[in-house]
Amino acid sequence: MIASYGIVDAIKIISSGKPTPFVLVSLIDMVVILLMQVLHFARADRRNGRHRRTALVIQAVLVYLPLYWLGSGWLSMPSVLASSCLLALTSRAAWSAFGAIVLSNVVLQGVFDGFDPWSLTYVLSASVNGALILYGLIRLSETVGELDQSRAKMAQMAVEKERLRFARDLHDLLGYSLSTIILKIELSRRLGRDTWARAVDELDDVLNIARQALADVRRVSSGYRQLSLDAELKSARSILGAAGIDITIKSPPDMAELYEQASTALSTALREGATNILRHTDATVCEIAVERTSDQVRLLVTNDGLRSDMGEDCIGSGIANLVMRAETLGGRLTAGTLPDRRFQLLVEVPARPPAPPASQDGKESPAGRLRGRWAKRR
Repeated sequence: MIASYGIVDAIKIISSGKPTPFVLVSLIDMVVILLMQVLHFARADRRNGRHRRTALVIQAVLVYLPLYWLGSGWLSMPSVLASSCLLALTSRAAWSAFGAIVLSNVVLQGVFDGFDPWSLTYVLSASVNGALILYGLIRLSETVGELDQSRAKMAQMAVEKERLRFARDLHDLLGYSLSTIILKIELSRRLGRDTWARAVDELDDVLNIARQALADVRRVSSGYRQLSLDAELKSARSILGAAGIDITIKSPPDMAELYEQASTALSTALREGATNILRHTDATVCEIAVERTSDQVRLLVTNDGLRSDMGEDCIGSGIANLVMRAETLGGRLTAGTLPDRRFQLLVEVPARPPAPPASQDGKESPAGRLRGRWAKRR
């Protein structure tokens, strides 16, 4: 578009009948003006204050200087300056300068060729249209570039979100299995010295857990992560019991009827709770209770044996992941120490599938909200 604009003006300059030196100087001047338009005013950094003012002054001098020898044959070039003002100046100053340049074009047309109303109207319309067309084309190209950048950022954000999801699922699904495998192997080493048959049983359990871990990895990679709460309750009884923990489980018989998201969320929370008991406590007693009403399903995991270094800082990435899962379903999760130095994990989710969750942009992180709740309770 700018090249076409320059070709039309070059034809007008050459056909003006002026002396050859004036024509050559005018053509060079026009090329410099259009190059400034492309190389400076079409760039995103044109709003730099000092460079902006300097470039506009230089372009203004180059635009109005040839008027002394070309007259009305040069009156299309101020439109370029008017578009530069719209691009480089702030809103009020830009439109003020735009209006002043257009009016000066009309006045100069009257000075050069007489104040014919039709001629003045034509110059006014051509000046406004030429400036706005140049401005619109440059802004359109900028908008396309900004759109491409926004798409690239959105794609990057989607990749980061998927990475976080994948990391969360690996932590939730495999942390429990790997902790249990380590516990079983340590137990088998001790038993191997005295009771080989019992050690073989424990190694069989390790093999089954490893197979389950492999199945969990395949679920994550395929995007299918449904877990059964009944199966996790049985697994928790077996694993915690093997660690010498006196475990009590209370659960209604209709847990198999839970919808997929609730079953997976509660199962993942139970895995995280069991993993924390094995890794971070010296528990001897653990109570797991599942309650179901018409409105919600509640999982409560309580254990003793909290070590002296375990407090609010125990709320790490695993618990934060669980908070996100529960809140996505419209539920809640709390975790922390009780007055008698026991640790409690409480998860509540709706008994029926919730509506799609509202955006959480700008809110405090799940881990931060959880720390805040327990700080108030303590």
